[in-house]
Amino acid sequence: MTRHLRAHRWPVCALLLMGLAACGAGDSDGRGPQPGAGAAEPPAPPVAEAAPVDFEGTIQAGDGSQIWARAQGRGEAILVIHGGPGMDHTYLIPGLDPLARDFRLILYDQRGTGGSDAAVDARSITLQNFLTDMDAVLDFLDEDRVHLMAHSFGSMLAIAYVLRRPERVRSMVLIDPVEPGSKYEAETRAAQQARQTPEDRAALERLLASRAFKDRVPGAVNEMYRLTFRSTFADPSRIDELPLRMGERTARNGFEIPKYLMGGQGKPDLWGVLGQVEVPVLVVHGEADPTPELMVREMVGRMPDARLELLPDAGHFPWIEAPEPFFGVVREFLHAH
Repeated sequence: MTRHLRAHRWPVCALLLMGLAACGAGDSDGRGPQPGAGAAEPPAPPVAEAAPVDFEGTIQAGDGSQIWARAQGRGEAILVIHGGPGMDHTYLIPGLDPLARDFRLILYDQRGTGGSDAAVDARSITLQNFLTDMDAVLDFLDEDRVHLMAHSFGSMLAIAYVLRRPERVRSMVLIDPVEPGSKYEAETRAAQQARQTPEDRAALERLLASRAFKDRVPGAVNEMYRLTFRSTFADPSRIDELPLRMGERTARNGFEIPKYLMGGQGKPDLWGVLGQVEVPVLVVHGEADPTPELMVREMVGRMPDARLELLPDAGHFPWIEAPEPFFGVVREFLHAH
């Protein structure tokens, strides 16, 4: 079933991060401009907490890695899986905090990013470890069964987790998910490039060639994300409403993690296993997202109990551009399951 909700006035993330990891990892001595060099981290926006935070800290994973998590609010738990791979949770708050009025909202940083300290190598950065980290967080917080909420690349982890641990999942919300394969990769990339302005494209090229970016200065890495994500908004002028304040660990490791996670094999193809997803699924898709609507419709059609909600006035970050319809449909779905 598909509904259009009108707002009141690995495709994107995965594709872009894979490509940028390749083009930004060189050791060229050419010195471009130094954006972000020596600059202070941008301050976090003020947060009006929806509910008290009952836990914030690190949790030991099975291999000794330390996984950062935060739990806020009361009620049925939602485990939020951020995008990337190689980003952290910070861009999701305070945007998703309103859900803590009705639920226990659990956010965590995937290993090697944000507050999660882990080795970044082939032994540590594996899909198996990413999934067992989710178990470690839920076990520590004494949550046997949760709703999953995943954004962008996080949808790949959510699907993989549901297939591995269906007994722990009440339902799943996928927000502007990446394609679970590569059928639509060329179309997605072309749409992203077509929406990028010549000015942003030139600025991004200068940034990627700069010493600050090659040295993974956090300010430069955050600026890269700003230039990259601006064209994924329905209204690109709203890019500064997206909190981009990733720190040193994420800036340092973020472009290495995709290389290890994909193991040189490219993004895993989950198209063939979507029919095995037996939990109820809500897919929320901003119509201005460069990811083709046709891909999202096919994805929903392959899952036995899935529905699609289209947000016409939103892009890749619909909780920012269309908060009323976004939170309305998400709350309705979660309360029903």
